[in-house]
Amino acid sequence: MFVGALGRHKGIEVLLEARRMMRRQPPLVLIGTPHADTPPIGDPGVIMAHSVPNSEVMASWLHASIAIVLSV
Repeated sequence: MFVGALGRHKGIEVLLEARRMMRRQPPLVLIGTPHADTPPIGDPGVIMAHSVPNSEVMASWLHASIAIVLSV
């Protein structure tokens, strides 16, 4: 799971490409603010959510297996 700005400066495209290269692709949840350069998501294994209240974000962390911290 990743939470933050969903723009190129955070490396969202790098994350999506890395996931595409994985033999076993785990589900990926992206929560955050979209930007003009937010890539389109055409993969059913990737869930993108915007405007999620803080309480729901915190609850989502409890269910995440992996926390992803991005920056390029």
